[in-house]
Amino acid sequence: MSELEDKRIDMMEKVHLFDNKLGYRYGQFLWYSFWLPSLLVMVTDETVGHARDFLVQISLLSSLTLLFYSYHQNNGSPASTPAIHALYGELLARWMLAAYHGFNNITVGGNPVAVMNCIQLIAMGIFTLFKVPSSIYTTCNHKTYQRLVQRLKDNDDVY
Repeated sequence: MSELEDKRIDMMEKVHLFDNKLGYRYGQFLWYSFWLPSLLVMVTDETVGHARDFLVQISLLSSLTLLFYSYHQNNGSPASTPAIHALYGELLARWMLAAYHGFNNITVGGNPVAVMNCIQLIAMGIFTLFKVPSSIYTTCNHKTYQRLVQRLKDNDDVY
């Protein structure tokens, strides 16, 4: 491999450093830190309407993402692989759901569901700031990403 190619792979590794260092183990704890409070809010608050619908819909989306992550972990892929596909897609779907339900409809009211939706929207914003650029960069440099995946597997650096 050329020095230039090594630099490209190193750059790709930096782009996906958070996902690959957090890994599946800690990533699942992060997932539970959103899913479990959402479940508790749904169980304890009987608010009905857009806010409740939004919270259950995004929680179901995240459950599918967890399934996708588990599949990739079982296949030995680095955690950045499902992050590029599933988490990125989940974020886009979440924003579409927020727009569909209306931001005021899902965040106003002061009830626990609305508060949890605010927390979810803040987290969505933070994740989107990082996932959109990294996903676009990876799509435009997919062969380099594939080489990074192979290097991580060869070095037994998939967590």
